[in-house]
Amino acid sequence: MLVFDTADIDSASDSIVKDAWFNQGQVPWAVTQLLVQESIFKDFAEKLKKRLNKVAIGGAFDKMADIGPPCSSQTVVNVRQAITKAVEKGLEV
Repeated sequence: MLVFDTADIDSASDSIVKDAWFNQGQVPWAVTQLLVQESIFKDFAEKLKKRLNKVAIGGAFDKMADIGPPCSSQTVVNVRQAITKAVEKGLEV
């Protein structure tokens, strides 16, 4: 996903949450990379962080949930590996 300085950053941060975890991120068009124009990066990162702190986790049929359960044990392994890498790079999880 590309986010330019002309974007509505509130809508863009909502779209990232929706599109990254649509069907738990297990679709070929799920957002897996994000490029943000440097001039808005700090503001955008703050908006995205606030939105991610409000992510709703729920059951498979919960219409209000942003994220549901993973569909396989391999997905759980992949998520744990991604978290480990993020923490190793100093990111807050």
